[in-house]
Amino acid sequence: MKADKLEKYLDELSDGTDFDFRISEIKNGEVELYMQGDNPCNEDWCTEITIKNPKTKKELIETLHEKMWELYDDFDVEEETYLMLEAKRNGFQGVPGVVDLVHNEEYKENALKEFAEKLRDLL
Repeated sequence: MKADKLEKYLDELSDGTDFDFRISEIKNGEVELYMQGDNPCNEDWCTEITIKNPKTKKELIETLHEKMWELYDDFDVEEETYLMLEAKRNGFQGVPGVVDLVHNEEYKENALKEFAEKLRDLL
């Protein structure tokens, strides 16, 4: 799929969610996507994911659905909170308190689940 069409579909699919996508690179039949997520603590929450370049919108939805469930399944609120607290102990500025951190990580986990469910419902 060409970049402009892929961007259009990604914008449509992520509309009303906490996520925005940007295409980093398309090569060798794969697409590298930069995914940025919103969260209450305004943390820079982003990840890069690689998917097979879809031929259709349906294929894109299926692939994204699979990736979002994978991200959701791998997300560990306790581990993410611990990593941020460790960064704070090492002098990283702007890290909120532990209660806000836990709520922020729970929010992120829920956002991944909701987006995966939204994609599932489109299948």
